Amino acid sequence: MRFAAEVAHQMGLVPLLWLGVLAVHGQRRSPLWWALAITLGVSWLADTAAHWISPWLVSAVYPIAQTLVLGMVLIPAALLWRFLVAVAITTGLALALAGTWRPELLIHTVCWTGILVMAWPYREIRGATVWTFGMGWIAWVVFATLPTFATWGVYQGMRALGLGVFCWAAAPHRVRV
Repeated sequence: MRFAAEVAHQMGLVPLLWLGVLAVHGQRRSPLWWALAITLGVSWLADTAAHWISPWLVSAVYPIAQTLVLGMVLIPAALLWRFLVAVAITTGLALALAGTWRPELLIHTVCWTGILVMAWPYREIRGATVWTFGMGWIAWVVFATLPTFATWGVYQGMRALGLGVFCWAAAPHRVRV
């Protein structure tokens, strides 16, 4: 279990490392790709923080950070404040529900749906976001409501699939690794 958890932890770095490999091979990617890679890398920071901070708090906060990272790149400045207000209201509501049944479900749902909506117009990153934040959300909800090793494994498998789709889509000119 510990090994599997560590693999899941380190998976969050894969998109950033992959873009680095592409760059070394002369294939530069737009800030859109880097923003999504950083967004996906937030999970690595969250897993690291969960070693010292309440895992519940980390689980409630990291989707907000993911959404804000991508939102700062994809949302026009004139609309960004509305988005920030929506995220703040959701966060406040979830924190007010702390101690009740799974309030972080609200945060994950709003944030990951926001990521899907923001990324949808960008065909190049659509697949990775659908697998990671759409199908991944479904797997996460199942895990959050029925936390077993099997449901955790399905969720991590969905994350891995999303990261694989990211790497495949980011490298239309295939690189020998």
